[in-house]
Amino acid sequence: MSNLHNTKIQSLSVRVEQFFKNKKPFRVFHGSTNSTRVLIFKENEMIDISDLNQVVSVNAEKRTAIIESNVSMDQLVKAT
Repeated sequence: MSNLHNTKIQSLSVRVEQFFKNKKPFRVFHGSTNSTRVLIFKENEMIDISDLNQVVSVNAEKRTAIIESNVSMDQLVKAT
């Protein structure tokens, strides 16, 4: 795995652990949305995963790819 990917995941893991220890509910913010509803997010009540947007690795031989959750289909096609 890439160092950048591991750094992002470690940071998110720490935040989730803090919410869990404090028994505090949280929201996951993915970035953009197609929703027409007004969304209000409080930074201290959410996990922001909007920068999880890279193709981590592609194994052509095994025909597998490890991607982060916000990778678009266009990015995946380009990488493969």
